[in-house]
Amino acid sequence: MHKGLLALGLWAFVVGVWSQKPIEIKATPLFGQRATLNSPFPIAIEVRSNTGNLRGVLTVRSAGFGSIREYRYPLELPAGGRKVVVTTPIVSDYTSSFEILFEGGRHRVSVRQEVQPLGETDTLVVNVGDLIGGLQNLTRIPNRRKTEWGGLSQSGKYQPAYCMPEYFPESALALGGVSVVILHAGAERLNAEQWNALRQWVALGGVLIVPGGAGALYLQTPALRSILPVQPEQLIQAPRLPALGTFAQSRPLNQPVSLTRARVLKGSRTLLRQGELPLIVARPYGLGAVIFLAFHPAEEPLRSYMGIDGFWKALLRHAPDLPPSQTVNRVFAVQSGVASNHFGRNPQPVPGADVKLELPSLGLVFTLLALYFFLVVPVNYWVLKRFRALDWAWITTPLIALVFVGILARFTAHLYRKPLSANIQSVLIMPVGASEAYAISSALLFFPRAGLYDLQFDRAELVESGTLSSFVRRGGDLLEVLGTLEGDPKIVQDYRVRNLSFQWFRYTRYVELGGHLEAQLRLKPVGRRWQLEGTIRNRFPFPLRQVELHVGDRILYIHDLEPGEGHFVRETVFQKVPPQVARPREVDPWMLRAYSDVASFNDIISLAREEWVQSLHEVSVAYLTAETSEPVLAPSLRDAAQSKARNTLWISIPVEVSNEK
Repeated sequence: MHKGLLALGLWAFVVGVWSQKPIEIKATPLFGQRATLNSPFPIAIEVRSNTGNLRGVLTVRSAGFGSIREYRYPLELPAGGRKVVVTTPIVSDYTSSFEILFEGGRHRVSVRQEVQPLGETDTLVVNVGDLIGGLQNLTRIPNRRKTEWGGLSQSGKYQPAYCMPEYFPESALALGGVSVVILHAGAERLNAEQWNALRQWVALGGVLIVPGGAGALYLQTPALRSILPVQPEQLIQAPRLPALGTFAQSRPLNQPVSLTRARVLKGSRTLLRQGELPLIVARPYGLGAVIFLAFHPAEEPLRSYMGIDGFWKALLRHAPDLPPSQTVNRVFAVQSGVASNHFGRNPQPVPGADVKLELPSLGLVFTLLALYFFLVVPVNYWVLKRFRALDWAWITTPLIALVFVGILARFTAHLYRKPLSANIQSVLIMPVGASEAYAISSALLFFPRAGLYDLQFDRAELVESGTLSSFVRRGGDLLEVLGTLEGDPKIVQDYRVRNLSFQWFRYTRYVELGGHLEAQLRLKPVGRRWQLEGTIRNRFPFPLRQVELHVGDRILYIHDLEPGEGHFVRETVFQKVPPQVARPREVDPWMLRAYSDVASFNDIISLAREEWVQSLHEVSVAYLTAETSEPVLAPSLRDAAQSKARNTLWISIPVEVSNEK
């Protein structure tokens, strides 16, 4: 009996070990399977080794129309250990899934992660905290009108997703496709890197909604308090909220509600108050906004409030709802020389004006070709026939060809003597007072000779190639494969180029500028006009050229600012009072052109400015732009390369609106 039990146990152990996979891969999308088009799709990938020590490469592969994009992560797995990698592949027009592959030793394991791209007019909203559910009513609310198609605008829907604090990403890139983030109880467990990513995401155009109430322990987090529009003071109990009914165009809320009493900070805009108690306060930060709610709309009694749909509709109308990836894509399109469109294709790069190539004229090429055919066919044949030496044609014809190749090479030899060069364009986005900027860069590289090159991108979050249009790549022979070795730095390995070729790379990264911009701006009424007053001072270690201040529909031209130099602004910017209303209109007076063409950087500024005017119905933020040649954010190559940089600073400055005459 005992021997039988022992044999049975031994058999079960052997079967269990035999059936256990040596390598296991588990993929978890951080925000569910829905993803915004042309935006990162964050996936947490867990690789577990059930065998000995392994050294291998984890590859995330996405296939597009005629191209393949690979993200490679070197991994070392101890016996019985596991590693978690957060990857951010881009969801393109033709992406339906991602292949996840691990190769190490004799083992090769792959899984496939499905993805559901959202419509071009839909908006992704992510709740961060312990709440799962409670935001389903957002799917019934139409968002801003985004697409202008055939003269008509279209509205999409808000698509909610839920993320536990432990799975929240630690990079702003992973949040690129998210338009709105809502905090909930449990968000206080976010670590310093996650809070920093959230702050950087807001600066790039995201909208952070911070509710108060009994469970809002995250309001005590220093990283969050630095960008809040209010100073939280204490938790109180309100017997009823009649002001909420006016805001939501519904009946008043006649039930007791837990509220967070707070003091409104300078530069913030109160959207709703009940008596002296501010209920909804907004503040611009960078290209985005932070909205404070004194209550939590996803908790009782507001969760079952009959006017909750009207509340969300009114609240979200006050918030810009474009994901930061849209701004990044627009900047890339302008840098490439091709206006963006709603299809999101990779544009064909335009060679920079700094690369001068003197090619032989078409007349000279056609003359040489005509002379070559004339010598090879009639002259060569007539001469050989005259001397009865037609058998020598197999020698004379190649000799004539070599002579003409030498002549053509003489006219083009100077092209191969040109150095490897890079023309870098960067837009540096940052809020006023910050010393770190988010750089959106495009590098147009000229390679005089064919070969395999390794490119290194320091501190880069995103590296993409835009050398060929999606409509150009056809068939297996022209299938483009771009692979990056992920990490810091990111490395593009064995990138194949042809002779005299232009290659275009786009990448994003954070850069420390070693200084900041000081600015204070204020709008005040003067008679029937509005006047802008304030000071601007350059605290960067480099000069600012072609300084412009975008306020409302005006562009103020400011002289160049040397390091430490300041400028006093006093200018009439409006002939009449800008509209200020407590509740946005039902019909948008301006159709947001989220996917319409942009031909210049000023068009991008105009879209961002109009988005804010549409949100708060007043001028609450100004944008300062300036040109500078520092820093040079060029990729590193083993071969010596000449680099030239053109940087554009894009700095957002809150504008205080005063009613004092």
